[in-house]
Order: sequence, then structure tokens, then C-alpha cells
Amino acid sequence: MERWWLQNPFNSIHAIALANLGEQTSGLLMITALQYNQAYRGIVTKIECIYIKKCKGLITAISESNFQFEDLKINTDQKAEIVVVTELMDESKAVVCRVLTTWSISKVPTQIRKKKE
Repeated sequence: MERWWLQNPFNSIHAIALANLGEQTSGLLMITALQYNQAYRGIVTKIECIYIKKCKGLITAISESNFQFEDLKINTDQKAEIVVVTELMDESKAVVCRVLTTWSISKVPTQIRKKKE
């Protein structure tokens, strides 16, 4: 639902509101993936937004990543970067914004994992 505080002076949804939606959607994807791979943890290190056109109304966000945690081979002191691409679409399914969220993935130290159990 469109709210007046999400609009800017150009009568469209504010750019940062779109960026927030893109980052949140990528977070849902990563949290779901990390839930089944509790040996790893992640944090956002970079957010890049490509604004394609102005938008109003209902916005739908879809995140995708072709990364497989099974392929991840890192030690405790190493990190891997995963880029999640989120496309934001208006009611006509036209892409209005593309958000690239870079996640830094590291292995959870063994002593921290043992405390959780």
C-alpha cells in the first residue's frame, strides 16, 4: 500500500524506500539459506541500486542468487562474497529498480557454535 511518507517531491516512491525493500528481500533469501547451513554467518558489506524508472503503487521484489552453500569451501579465517540480485517491479511487472546486495560469508567459529547447542 502506498503511503505519503514514502513519496518524494517527484510524486513517486522514494529511492531509499526502494533500496530498503531490495536489501530486506535479499536478507530474507540469505537468512533462509543460512538457516540450513548454521556453520556460516553473513553480513551485508555493499548495496548498489540501479534505478530504471519512477514508480508508484504496489512494488514486488524478487531476489535471486545462483550460489550454492554446498560449493562453499572456506576456513574459519576466510570469507566469501555472495552477490544477491533483487529486481523490484511495478504492477505492470516492469522492472523499476535493481538492487545488488553483497554479502560477506564467514564460518562461525567452533566455540560459538558449541555455545548455541
